[in-house]
Amino acid sequence: TFKKMNLTFESFVRNAIIIKSLANKVEELKSSELNNYHIKWVSYSFDTTTVFDIYYKDGMYRKDTYKLDYTHPTLPYTKVSEYKLKDGSKVGIFELDQKVQTYDKNDEQTQDDSLISIANFSHIEMYLVTPSSFINNCLLNIITKDKNNGEDVYKVTSIFDDKTEYFSCDTGLTVRSDSWYSTNTNFYNTRTDILIEFDCVTDEDMIVPDLEGYTNID
Repeated sequence: TFKKMNLTFESFVRNAIIIKSLANKVEELKSSELNNYHIKWVSYSFDTTTVFDIYYKDGMYRKDTYKLDYTHPTLPYTKVSEYKLKDGSKVGIFELDQKVQTYDKNDEQTQDDSLISIANFSHIEMYLVTPSSFINNCLLNIITKDKNNGEDVYKVTSIFDDKTEYFSCDTGLTVRSDSWYSTNTNFYNTRTDILIEFDCVTDEDMIVPDLEGYTNID
């Protein structure tokens, strides 16, 4: 019994050190001047694939949102692009409808820059929101070293929930998340892959395409 308790304590201490270390790396990253990065977030769930492809540079960005719904009878694929321009205004492009919508820099819609910040894609901080949640997460997760797309990661697997998350050993950012759930008739797996690259976005990535033939939305 003593040996088992000792191993549990050692595992708790190890998990605590790893979680705190990863959170510190994310905090250090977010506190630096992040003005050039690319984020690709891809979620595969049952019959749907959703993609956010974000290019950010010096306050400007382009966010492409794709959705593939394999069961939709008439519209299995959609794509919407959103551009934040140098003057602070915003352009939304609805590719399949061939429509375009513009927002002045003072419009409420322009102020909503959801899913642009890297903070939205880092989840390790949620493991230590409160002292009690930190303790629970250190006790109720198994943490192992692993590889994801050739990168060294920490694989954090919940003992009780059907969920596994992968965090970059280098940056602490989330790079992959797996979860499982079931119904009376089926068992489903949801996987999310997150790629974050720095200092790779160019001015060309921000250029609004030729919109000849597109209809303006009032």
